[in-house]
Amino acid sequence: MKKDKQPVKIQYYKKLADHHLFRLLSGNPHAIVLSAPLIGTDKMKLIDLYKTLNSKEMHEILKVDGIENCSMASLRVSLEASVNVLRKDDHESLIVFYLIGLLPGGVNEEQL
Repeated sequence: MKKDKQPVKIQYYKKLADHHLFRLLSGNPHAIVLSAPLIGTDKMKLIDLYKTLNSKEMHEILKVDGIENCSMASLRVSLEASVNVLRKDDHESLIVFYLIGLLPGGVNEEQL
């Protein structure tokens, strides 16, 4: 009798879901969207993103905010990592980022 194996694609997705970086982001789409572009920069590789998101500094931020075991934790650390990159590399974009955050509905491309 032959055992049924799971299709390779399903095995790949299960392996991806078990990856520690994916767990750090909690599968939160907003956290993933904020973090993904960071590894596209010359200054950050995948391992750097992992170290940033899992750093003592990030754990302290979550502790101070009181959300270390909350679903918002992944969004908070990815947002902090993004802001840190903008702070170092693109101060003007950081200002625009903050201003958009003040608008309740954000801003669309036409309004920019």
